[in-house]
Amino acid sequence: SLYGGAGTDFITISSGFNGGSVFADDSVDDTAGGNDTIAMGAVTSAAIYGASGNDSLVATGAVSNTSLYAGLGSDSLTLTTFSSGIISLSDGSDYVSASGAFTSATLTGGAGSDTLIIGGRFDTGSIDLGLDADSIRISTGVTSATLLGGGGSDTISLADASSTTITLSDSASSFTGAAFTK
Repeated sequence: SLYGGAGTDFITISSGFNGGSVFADDSVDDTAGGNDTIAMGAVTSAAIYGASGNDSLVATGAVSNTSLYAGLGSDSLTLTTFSSGIISLSDGSDYVSASGAFTSATLTGGAGSDTLIIGGRFDTGSIDLGLDADSIRISTGVTSATLLGGGGSDTISLADASSTTITLSDSASSFTGAAFTK
């Protein structure tokens, strides 16, 4: 395991990270941590914890079989592809972007206006945006997924969707999509 400790940390793992854990602060529940940055290449079978603060995680390679816990604060996660893993955003207005696909992934938002942008496909997974006005934009399409808006005026924009359940719980929420089949 790797611990960033108290204060603002910049952790760089230049090549891939396989197995193990990275903590941006002293522990999973650290509330005195700083605004930390974790930068790495490919990530496999790992657990990454942002804890408190406005943290940033950048993965320049594929992320698979991994759990990403943003923690408290307005966090930013920038990924290429994400598969067979969990992203937990906690409270704060978080931003998640992936230039490639999300596959067999679970993303859970918390309180705060979260934004999720996926440049590739989202297949066989679930997204629960949580409270407040959240936004999802998936550029290529969605197959066999569940998208739950949660509380607040959410916006969901999809290129197309097949075998997908979309639930928007606020009357002010909106959905746009080129094609939708259930």
